Amino acid sequence: MLIIAFFTNQGTPATGLTPTIDIWEADGTQVVSGATMTEVGGGFYKYDFTNYDGSKHYCIRADGGPTLPTDERYQYGTNEHALVWEEAVDHHQVPGTFGAKNQRAVPSENIDDYKADVSALALEATVQAIKAKTDNLPSDPASQSAIEDKIDQAEANIRGADNDDLKAISDQLDAVQADLDNPDQYKADVSDLAKESTVQAIKQAVDFIKGIEGGRWKIENNQMIFYDEDNSTELARFDLFDKDGNPSEENVYERRRV
Repeated sequence: MLIIAFFTNQGTPATGLTPTIDIWEADGTQVVSGATMTEVGGGFYKYDFTNYDGSKHYCIRADGGPTLPTDERYQYGTNEHALVWEEAVDHHQVPGTFGAKNQRAVPSENIDDYKADVSALALEATVQAIKAKTDNLPSDPASQSAIEDKIDQAEANIRGADNDDLKAISDQLDAVQADLDNPDQYKADVSDLAKESTVQAIKQAVDFIKGIEGGRWKIENNQMIFYDEDNSTELARFDLFDKDGNPSEENVYERRRV
């Protein structure tokens, strides 16, 4: 029988120990005294109890050694849980002694806690109602190819045959749709239109002429001054000359813009 003990040091698995083990029979006879256990790893150590007798009850104590805290140094147990499974049934006649407390604990001892909640599953009436609907389905529903053939036939009837008015209308609609699918053909060619800069230049020229024609003119100091429509903003100034090229305000024959 292989006996396993687990040791910790302040809650952490203790490795590198040299534990010893002592085993007594239930009548007080010590059958193993201070035998050395073998390290398994991760805080576990083992001892092979070769003289184990399944018909006997044993008390087992493992000592992790003085390097461990007092409350973590010793591990103990019995073989009672193993005997329950290996002994004959007539060895356990007293109710409640089947080793329940020596077995691995389960979340609950109430069997009702392990029953599945089926309240959300379909009731029999719902199942029958669904079955009644499926029973009304045709035993031989139309195949997909047959449905597609019917659709093609209906489309052909709608479009009409050659030389029919309906066929002609369908073809015209197709042509219209083709035109709609090509919107580029409806875009105007604006490559020859004046650019924004040209338009602005023309506007400035027009505003200049409009200002000169609608504003004040004034001759002084052998010059002619043109004002905008507000009669105060100067638009242009010209030097005035007579027929001999001399500056003059009378008998003006020439003007030169300043």
